[in-house]
Amino acid sequence: EFRQDAGVIPSLEGEVWRGFLPLHGRCDVSWKPVRKTGEGKLFFTTTSRVNVGVGAGLLRQTSIIDYKILQGQLEAISVNLEGPGEVLAVDG
Repeated sequence: EFRQDAGVIPSLEGEVWRGFLPLHGRCDVSWKPVRKTGEGKLFFTTTSRVNVGVGAGLLRQTSIIDYKILQGQLEAISVNLEGPGEVLAVDG
């Protein structure tokens, strides 16, 4: 579900969502939480801050992902990097 007055309205192409940046280059991204009822052993929240810089032939992205465990124990975290790129540092 995307806001129709947004600067970027992505479209689904196969399994990938694609959109184009407007001329000013700004894009706001947010997620709407989905709530499911039921019992579970693990409850946690996640917040992410992403900074993306685009230069001549280079895209640099810094992602800070914070996990807060409310109940239970988180066994592992998996983050996928798609396409060419390098992971320069991991803290935590």
